[in-house]
Amino acid sequence: MIVGFDISTSCVGYTLLSDKGKIIKCSYLKFNKKHSKENKAYDLDLKLLSFGGSIVPQIPINANIYIEDYSTRFTYGKSNAHTIAQLIHFSGMIRGWLNKLAMIPVQYINVQHARKLAGISPKPTKQTDIKKHVYNTLKKRFGKQLPIWYTRRNTVRKETYDASDSLVIALAGYELFKQK
Repeated sequence: MIVGFDISTSCVGYTLLSDKGKIIKCSYLKFNKKHSKENKAYDLDLKLLSFGGSIVPQIPINANIYIEDYSTRFTYGKSNAHTIAQLIHFSGMIRGWLNKLAMIPVQYINVQHARKLAGISPKPTKQTDIKKHVYNTLKKRFGKQLPIWYTRRNTVRKETYDASDSLVIALAGYELFKQK
């Protein structure tokens, strides 16, 4: 099994793929924004253990787990050093917990490399929102298997894009898994 995580301090997207690359589950967990990073990590632990009948039993001990690598994510005008440091710290906490859970090393994947491995073309124009471009590309490929969540005003929830980003990480992990 391949598991992909898109970790941020407000939401974690996660995807479980079969060894044949089929989507088993693609979803997200949202955090209480008032909680500290430590409490959010604890919340993630609790929510994964009890989420909808528990996703943890669906993750076998020998699962291949992949997380988006934030160390090369700094882009001028997009993120500041403090934000990246917070993401790396939180991601490290989650990685430690997942390492203990899966009993195998969790692997980081650079997001641009992951998109390439997953067959996502570069965005067509500078005006195109990359998250929407990735989601639309995946939606064409997976159809109704790729979930979408809406706000009360019928706009797409941003968590939809976190879930689709976790699918990109999982698909890249699947491609790396096939190369072994």
